[in-house]
Amino acid sequence: MSHSKLSKIGVIGTQCIGKTTLIDDMMLQWPQLNKPTKTYRDLIKEKKLPVNKHGTKESQEAILNYLVDEAMANYGKKKMIFDRTPIDNLVYSLWLFDKGCSDIDEAFIDKCISQVKEAIKFYSVIFYIPLNKENDAMLSYKENRDIDPIYRGEIAVLFDAIYRAWEQGSSRFFDREDCPPIIPLYGNPLERVAQVALYINEKCEFFGEEDSLIAQDLQQIETLADQLGVDKKKLGIPDKKEFKL
Repeated sequence: MSHSKLSKIGVIGTQCIGKTTLIDDMMLQWPQLNKPTKTYRDLIKEKKLPVNKHGTKESQEAILNYLVDEAMANYGKKKMIFDRTPIDNLVYSLWLFDKGCSDIDEAFIDKCISQVKEAIKFYSVIFYIPLNKENDAMLSYKENRDIDPIYRGEIAVLFDAIYRAWEQGSSRFFDREDCPPIIPLYGNPLERVAQVALYINEKCEFFGEEDSLIAQDLQQIETLADQLGVDKKKLGIPDKKEFKL
């Protein structure tokens, strides 16, 4: 993991995919987690911003600034989890730019990418829920939610493109020297939480060397080598600075 201490978790993906369910389930599994009392949705309601297919430069910029501020905020020792990140805003702006149905232009997209690239550095990890047959749930109406399945699918394709760009390691969307891992989650809600538990321990921290059976075995061998006066290098024991999971 590029961020060894867990402090902020982002959850991304197209609409009606199970992000809120995942967050609720994770908060039950890890009660150390907190979510913000106010979100970008409150901003949308307060300012009556047009969203989804009707988004504009003004509305997308306002939402992005909110999400960026949210990501960069100092929450003290609290461990935070967020439903959507600046990446989500970028995806919806990319859709509007591609369709040409808004005043969003290339210069605006370039500006958004620059902001997103910096903001996501503040997340410890981002969990991504792709759209597939397992979670292709029936779209249900909710305020400010577009329930057009074609639109939802097109947004999902853009999310997948962003994830693939991160995975390949060469993209203008990310600073490879300082970027959190993006981890896709599959299956039903229980399976998703089980997958998260492969990365986060019961203390709500990333698994590290102290949690590893391999590391424990190496420690035992190292102790025995010290007791016997045996050269550890001859036993093939790596230096602690070199050993990383």
